[in-house]
Amino acid sequence: MRFSCWLGPFLVLFVAVSASAQSRDIVVEATMRTEKRLALVIGNAAYRSSPLPNPVNDARAITTTLKGAGFEVMTYENLDRSAMRRAIILFGDRLRGGGVGFFYFAGHGVQVSGRNYLVPVDASIHSEAEVEVEAVDVASVLARMDTAQNRVNIVVLDACRNNPFGRGFRSASLGLASIDAPSETIISYATAPGRVAADGEGEHGLYTGELVKAMQIPGLKIEDVFKRVRASVQQRSNSQQVPWESSSLVGDFLFQLPRIGAPTPPPAPKIEIREEARHEVGSLSRRCVPALDHGSGRSRRPGAARSP
Repeated sequence: MRFSCWLGPFLVLFVAVSASAQSRDIVVEATMRTEKRLALVIGNAAYRSSPLPNPVNDARAITTTLKGAGFEVMTYENLDRSAMRRAIILFGDRLRGGGVGFFYFAGHGVQVSGRNYLVPVDASIHSEAEVEVEAVDVASVLARMDTAQNRVNIVVLDACRNNPFGRGFRSASLGLASIDAPSETIISYATAPGRVAADGEGEHGLYTGELVKAMQIPGLKIEDVFKRVRASVQQRSNSQQVPWESSSLVGDFLFQLPRIGAPTPPPAPKIEIREEARHEVGSLSRRCVPALDHGSGRSRRPGAARSP
């Protein structure tokens, strides 16, 4: 097979880019095996009005899964407003120094004027004006995580259930509002903005039940974890619930790294360009041919006879 000489630089560039990407993946994987992973998990279920059956179970399942992925986990159940705020402050303080931060909340959540609020179990809310005082603004959690300057921050909000305080609200907005993720952060919602998520018929909410399964798959990047969850939840809910993400991630993250010693794809063959000159009738012509080194000997010259 003949190659024109102009193809040479492109082949060299392709090999260089591939080698650079491979080196980068090795460095990122090494970082992920040693960096700090810290999570804050809150499950609120014992509300004075409209108690929920699954958030505590969901929080415990997420905690177990995160510990299996190398996280140090701060887990709390049925927190009042004061305790929630203290837990978030402590979490932010302990995040400093880099690594990966993970925040998970299961319970009631409401939106007011485009802002999302997580509801403590002792909240007494009769109107929208009281939400800011009685509940915890998600923005305060994001601010604490952003200040830590982590490599990756992950926020999971399984808090898109029916608003138990709806009668005192002027707006008819359901679920949570979509908000932009700060730098190096991904925010995942149990369902699309303005929609309501199912609390689940078993021991876990539909969303969290699928999330813990996907988080345990080795080698799956975080974006693919959430894609898998979205597909499963959408299918199981007959498209009534579609999880949603807002992301500004640049770096990669895997909950479960590939097992050391697991088979890896063979490296791409090394490609060098060899220039040959040959005489043709009345002229001297050149052509470029690839010399492929597969690690088992030098490639044969085009047109040479095969060894028996």
